[in-house]
Amino acid sequence: MLLVDDDANFRRALAIALRLDGLEVGEATTAAEARDVLAEGRFTAVLVDLLLQDGEAHGLLEQLCLESPARLAIACSPHPEALAAAKERIPGVAPLRKPFPAALLRALVETRARSEAVCS
Repeated sequence: MLLVDDDANFRRALAIALRLDGLEVGEATTAAEARDVLAEGRFTAVLVDLLLQDGEAHGLLEQLCLESPARLAIACSPHPEALAAAKERIPGVAPLRKPFPAALLRALVETRARSEAVCS
């Protein structure tokens, strides 16, 4: 799971919780940094904060959904209207409203992994 969020406190706390649950977690603060990490091909799920300061959240999510449809792309925001707009604009994106418990994110990733295993 790659966490793309420029809020260091949120990103680090979520990363710790997910690592304690046994997930491999990477962190990025910008869309450009996320693209560099994703080029390595390690992560099958990416959580992107729609409020990234670099303004590239939507572009990153669009790229993920177009180039890697098997990768789970999750948009997160505290604003429901922003999540609805992202889901409408970028088919395939999973919306997740902040704040959310790490267990909810983990369940989303695990559900996706189980459905892929069944379809494979």
